[in-house]
Parts: sequence; C-alpha cells; structure tokens
Amino acid sequence: MFTDISEQVIQLSQIQAKWQSDVERRNLANFALDMYNGLYVDYLNKKIDDTVSAQGDLSEMKKYIDTMNILKNIIDDTSLVFAEKPDISVNINGKINDAYTIALNDILDKANFHVILNELNRYTNLFYDMIAVPVTRNDKIEIDLITPDRAFIYNNDFDSTTAETTFYLISELPNDQKGAARNDLYMACNQAGKRLVVVKGKDKTGKPIVIDYVGQDYDNFIDETKYPVNPAISFRNYFPLSSYWHPGLNPLVENDLNNSMRLTEYNMARAYQLPVLVTIGMENSKDITKGQKARINFPPTMGSAPASASYITPDQKLAELGDQIYKQVEGIKLSRKLSKSNITGQTATSGYELMLSKSEILNLNKSDRKYYVRPVQQICQCIMAMANHYNIVRFPDNATIAITFGEQEFIETPKERIERQQKELAAGLKNLVDIEIENSGEVLSREEALKLVTERKEENKKLLALAVPEFPGANIDNEGE
Repeated sequence: MFTDISEQVIQLSQIQAKWQSDVERRNLANFALDMYNGLYVDYLNKKIDDTVSAQGDLSEMKKYIDTMNILKNIIDDTSLVFAEKPDISVNINGKINDAYTIALNDILDKANFHVILNELNRYTNLFYDMIAVPVTRNDKIEIDLITPDRAFIYNNDFDSTTAETTFYLISELPNDQKGAARNDLYMACNQAGKRLVVVKGKDKTGKPIVIDYVGQDYDNFIDETKYPVNPAISFRNYFPLSSYWHPGLNPLVENDLNNSMRLTEYNMARAYQLPVLVTIGMENSKDITKGQKARINFPPTMGSAPASASYITPDQKLAELGDQIYKQVEGIKLSRKLSKSNITGQTATSGYELMLSKSEILNLNKSDRKYYVRPVQQICQCIMAMANHYNIVRFPDNATIAITFGEQEFIETPKERIERQQKELAAGLKNLVDIEIENSGEVLSREEALKLVTERKEENKKLLALAVPEFPGANIDNEGE
C-alpha cells in the first residue's frame, strides 16, 4: 500500500514539474521574441537593477540604454534555407501531375507561401521550434504562424516528441461584451479538425483546464476538415529526442542582452568623457565670468599654491572598452559562420566574392534542408485536405508532395566567367562545345554548338592569314630596277 502511495506521489510531482517547466518555457520564448523584435528596454532595465547596487548609478545608467540587436541581425543573415523559392509539385503514382501541381501552387501563391517559409526559417532558428497552421479566412486558405509562447500541447501517448493535440492562443479576436480583450480562448488542433476551447485556470498539477467553447460568436474559427496529420505542423532545425519542445533558450538571446549591457555602460562612460574645469585656490562663491561655469573647486588653504584653473579629461579607456565590445560581437558572429566581410559591412565587388563570403552559411543551410522536407510536405497535404473539404479544388487521396529547394545564383562578372571557363578547359572538365552552349543566348544542341565552333575555327584561320597585310606599292623600288 505504501509503495502504491509513494508511486502516486512521485507521478504527481513529475506531472507538476512538467507543467511548471512548460510555463517557464513559454516565458522564455516570449523573452526571446521580444529581444528579436527589439523590445529590450524592460529586460535591460531589469538586468541593470540586478547588477548595479548604487541607486544613483542605477538611475543614471538607464538614461543610456542601447542595443545593437545582434540577435535579429544574426538570425536574419543566417536563415537562407528558403532564400530562393522552392518548387512544390503534386505526384500521382510517383509521377508529377501538372494540373494538380498548378492548382496547389495557385493556392500557395495566394497564401504567400514563400514569404511564410522564410519567416518559418527565421523563427525556427530563433526558437528551435515553430508551428504553422493552415486556416480559412476571407474565403481563401492562409497560413498562421504560432510562436512557442502562445502554445501548449498534449503529447502522443506513444511518442513524447509529437503532439496529439496542439492548443494555441487566439490573438486579435473581437472584444467580448464587456469590452475587454479575451486571453483564455485557444484553438485546439488535431487530425479531427480544429475547435475553439476555453482555458479555465489550472488543476492541482498545473495542467491547463480545457473546456469546449459554448457560443456562436466565433463560429468562423471552427474547422471540421479531416486531416492526414495534426494541422498544427511542427517546424524544427534539430531532431527531437525525448520531448516535443527544445529544452533551453537560444544562447544568442542572452548574448544580445549582455552585449546591450556592455554597450549601455560604454554610452554612459562616453557621456561623462568631457573636459572638466578644476580650480585651485578660489573661493567657492567666486563666479567664472567666461567659458564653462560648472567646475570642481579646491578652496584656498593656509600655505597653498597660488590660485589656478585648468581642464582635466577623465581617462576611462573608452577606445579599449569599445574595442572589447566590437570583438565580443565579432566573436559571436564568427561562431555563427558569418564572414568577416559580413561583419564589417564590406560590400562584395562580384558574384564570386559574394559566393565565397556566404559559402559556410550556404552549406549550413543546405544541411538544414533535411529538417524542412517533411513539415513542408505535411502542411501541403493539410492544405489539399482543406481544399477538398471546402470544395476549392478536388485533390485525389493518393496525391503526394515533392519539394525541390531553390539554389542561390551569384552573377559572375564577364572577367570571372572567362577565368572560370579557361580553368575548366585546362582541367579537361569542359570543351569548346560546352563553353559555346553556356555562352550562347539561345538553347543549342551539341551538334549546333559543334558546327559554330568549327566554323569559328575556320574563320580564325582565314583571319590569321590576313594578319600581315600587303600594302600597295610595297614593291615599287624593285620594279624600278
């Protein structure tokens, strides 16, 4: 009996820890989102409160709060998985179906799917987890992005890394009859569709108490589509091991806050790096008639030196402090594979140079593609299910999705192209026919390109024979003899 009670207590404490951890997770996600969006002032004020002990210094420092927002800069500069628009196709029995592919892409284009994918890439790199949900709005299919601070999940009983039901807070809803904005309405998503629920506090374990919404005010939010998977699609840039949500906060968030603290200290030091008038041997009541009136005065004393006045400049080694801040930021960006030219803001002078500066970032993004294939396929499958349910387009049940990622193109200068082609010819990687096809503004077959190359060689031989021209009158002297 005591063993059973002990096990129940342990289980209860484990459940309590889980839901308490989930509250902390949502708070951390909100912190990360605020920092990314530049809403850093409250967090920096709190850090100053926790760091600075002297009340006078504390209030003075808050006047110089500043940030470089390195979090947003790094996330935006390194999120290139969907820099180029991917090709999405519908396959039937393993073959691309042009009609269904056009129909699906028409829906995706109207939903700004490429823009959505870019945002998903950025926010996934910020949070490690993001949720995208297809919805119907204004008689068309759109895609809502759900940040982790707005969501909680019920796990699948057999897989703790997947969500059987996803709940996300509905924002920007009309106010209720009392005129106050509601923050208890959530959308519950699973394979059976979407329904509106109300979160009525928490039970003794901390788990949200969820009841179905009763009323007709938000009927347009209800969706009875039968989905192939939970329509709240999870996007990640890692493989989950034991939990649905990634454990911990992106370290870039704290790096950004700490850097903002150093920058604030630097701004305060720079503001006080002003020449100060120091007077020695003058009465405190004596006014300065010209120049700076604010001064530090040492009144005359018995046997003191003659009165004097001079300016002093505080030496707080601002150059060294500024250099430390810059090197700290540089180190963070280099650790994220950003190039020196990207950090310094140097503009690439050619496509080849730009490609080199982004090579490491591009390789990392190519490596990340494997995490996006399945969720992109799943959200397209859910969109096709919605299109069937709302009679927008009728897609067959056996339709599958294929995705081909777009490749970034870097425009070569004519000089770069010639140098590259010469190297390819010398290495035997290409021949003159290949170069002719590449340089031609038309689509050439190899036979056509070979004919052009041959004709050009014959023409060059004739031109070479004319390289030393015969001038009229060159043999006049010989004829005279």
